Amino acid sequence: MASILAEAGTWQGRAQNREVRNHASVTSREAPTTEQLQQAAIALEAGHKAEARRLLEEMVQADPRSERGWLWLADAVDSGEERRFCLTQVLAINRRNALARRGLEALGVGPARCPLLESATAALKAGHRSEARHLLKAAIQAEPRSERGWLWLADAVDSGEERRFCLTQVLTINRRNALARRRLEALGPGPARPPVKGWNALPTPRSEQPSTIEAEGLQCIRGALCSHPTLTALAYLLALATAEVLTTLIAPRGGLVVHGVLLLILLLHTAATWGHPSHRLLLSLAFAPLIRMLSLSMPLTRFPLVYWYFIVSVPLFAAAIIALRMLDFSRAGIGLNLKALPLQVLVALTGMSFGYVEYRILQPDPLAQNFTWDEIWLPTLILLVCTGFAEELIFRGMMQQAVTETMGRIWGVLYVAVIFAVLHVGYQSLPDVIFVLNVAVFFGLARMVTGSIVGVSLAHGLTNVLLFLTMPLGVNHFDLIAYHLYGP
Repeated sequence: MASILAEAGTWQGRAQNREVRNHASVTSREAPTTEQLQQAAIALEAGHKAEARRLLEEMVQADPRSERGWLWLADAVDSGEERRFCLTQVLAINRRNALARRGLEALGVGPARCPLLESATAALKAGHRSEARHLLKAAIQAEPRSERGWLWLADAVDSGEERRFCLTQVLTINRRNALARRRLEALGPGPARPPVKGWNALPTPRSEQPSTIEAEGLQCIRGALCSHPTLTALAYLLALATAEVLTTLIAPRGGLVVHGVLLLILLLHTAATWGHPSHRLLLSLAFAPLIRMLSLSMPLTRFPLVYWYFIVSVPLFAAAIIALRMLDFSRAGIGLNLKALPLQVLVALTGMSFGYVEYRILQPDPLAQNFTWDEIWLPTLILLVCTGFAEELIFRGMMQQAVTETMGRIWGVLYVAVIFAVLHVGYQSLPDVIFVLNVAVFFGLARMVTGSIVGVSLAHGLTNVLLFLTMPLGVNHFDLIAYHLYGP
């Protein structure tokens, strides 16, 4: 597209002639503006667009309603999105500006981006927070509903009160912005103060504003459901334990019904408290009754026992992926990383000892007929992925992270460990429940220290490989190690 600078120069000449005829003198405030325009014109003519852009950005920062500043800046920016924004600002100031209207029509319909945001981003990356803050304030004054502008300004301001205000504005513009929501939750409740003097909070769109009665009712419901997250979590733990005991010792079908009711209540509770930090805890807790329902209700009798783990894990993996996306958990947040790798290797090796001990407690039948590669490779893979990784992703990854955010790190370890042990009541062995509780505490601490679930997933998988494959087939790893160390 041809440059609009030449046409802008003609328009500016006519405008300046009118100003000379109408005003006897130029005020001290206008003189620097005229000088900046002349310097910007010289820079543009010489091909120094970066210098012209800097001068014009300073001009619109000083006066966000500078019609000439935005018009000339449209020729100094690089992208069509920024040019479209500049010309839109011109028309917002003077809707009769034919030059800006023709330029906007030539660009066509499309997204617009404030050019000050790019300069602010560069300043933030360079560590010039004061410069970035000044640019972002000007960008927000030009575009009050700039989601990115408010989000970046939260990084440039100094106080928690100003940061809280900026993040609140982001969520007012886009309530699904997960990054702003997580940062606001990390800041916690408190006062908010606008970083721009005289600025008022953006109004909530009318379509999203509930009526006064509805708002008060929702607030009462949310307050009642979220006021005591620790007591709520303990109540659900008691209900889960009751359902598990009923399922194992009294009436399996009745226990299945109780698990189903508990799952429904947890989902409804999650929906009622959505947006509050505890909604992550509630949705992650729903996986406990879901696991039991899948294991009891799926038609698996025609399949070999080893394939039960695979079949049940498929809907569990699908549900976990959907829940993690809904809750905006990052991969690092749930421990999918390789932090503290040497320590994770040591954690993984503990699975050999845990598998040996649990076999001595339960002594289950083997999942394979013979200890040959053809018969054990697939069961080994299923146990590593469908029990080790799947269960650790849900319990130590998603659930422990959710409990930690709501109740603290120690509760995150202990509470999830108790739930994990309760779900082992089905083996009808009190020593095994106690053993699993201790192992789950160890896994939780390892996840907390390393920040990863890789080590505990491997340890969990190795535990099950020894428990259901090698030890029942008479292959004792400790005997093999002793044989190689000390001989027959």
